[in-house]
Amino acid sequence: MTFIAPLLLLLAAEPPPSLAVVVSRRTSVTDKEARVLAAGASKLLAAAGWSVPLSPDEALKRLARLAVKDTADCNGRKPCIAELGKQLGVTVVVALSISAIDLDRGVSLDAIRVADQSVVTSDQLVLSKNERLTADALATFLEALRRALSAPGAKPEPAAVAVAVAPAPVDVPAVAPTPVLTPAPLTPTVKLEAPPPRSRLPAVVTLAGAAAAVAAAVALGVVAGNARGALAPDAAGHLQLTRADADAAVQRANLTFPLSLAFAAVAVGLGATSAVLW
Repeated sequence: MTFIAPLLLLLAAEPPPSLAVVVSRRTSVTDKEARVLAAGASKLLAAAGWSVPLSPDEALKRLARLAVKDTADCNGRKPCIAELGKQLGVTVVVALSISAIDLDRGVSLDAIRVADQSVVTSDQLVLSKNERLTADALATFLEALRRALSAPGAKPEPAAVAVAVAPAPVDVPAVAPTPVLTPAPLTPTVKLEAPPPRSRLPAVVTLAGAAAAVAAAVALGVVAGNARGALAPDAAGHLQLTRADADAAVQRANLTFPLSLAFAAVAVGLGATSAVLW
């Protein structure tokens, strides 16, 4: 009986979890690149002591025999990922969701328990193009996985029949959580530009037109004045012009004087317009 109790405890103990890595979503990333990242994650899990019975390529071959062409068709759905784990005979599936972000690659890791489809732990990484996964990059994920599941490779201790010896405590270095950087609010900068200088060409043109109108008004006024002066009688009260010349002088005065007034009005209007445009 002394040896039967520990044997029964060993048989009843829960076996260590087994893991498989699959690509559950792939966005703007080639199948070859996704397979390289999945293979890297699988090797790092195995190196950390976890039981990884199938590599990602071996898992794909087994699923292909079950008419599963591409695990990325799960599109991140947990029931689909858990079903893949059942077909592969593992207890936990590490699902990779890979997407292209400009020249970088966003990688999300979700450890999903097959039995109840619950998320054991998850993490997110940003890698440059063609960058491989490293142990440092997965340190936070591996530590969280170790805390959530039994330690990799650990075997259950048999219960002592007579004397129970407590195992020595093991100091596990704490892993600092990844800091979350909150971007500072962006203050929009509004740059005020001075309006382009207004052209003075229209003002100059109208001012020149006003000057020409003034000159024309003065010239016509002089002609009208001369014509009117020629019609003035001498001291004896007689005109010094013939009848024909007098009629011509009258017509000239009647024509040039209104024109002089008209040009003067035009000169005033153009001068005012030039002042406004200036």
